[in-house]
Amino acid sequence: MFLSIYRIKGIHCGSCISRIEKKALSLGAYKASFDIKEMILKVYYEEVIDNQLFVEEVKSMNYQIDFLASYDEDEIT
Repeated sequence: MFLSIYRIKGIHCGSCISRIEKKALSLGAYKASFDIKEMILKVYYEEVIDNQLFVEEVKSMNYQIDFLASYDEDEIT
């Protein structure tokens, strides 16, 4: 399982979170969770994805996003 982590700014409400999580799912994620306190989005995938594509898609939705990290969880445990 692969995990990508992003910091997102410009979130105003639950609808914003839902839109971003749905975008991740539409690009192949099987789970996306947003921590509103830290403004961090964690996106889980079965296979490696194009993080830059996701960043561009979120930017086109008028949010600020920074890609922070991506890793294979199986290699860490």
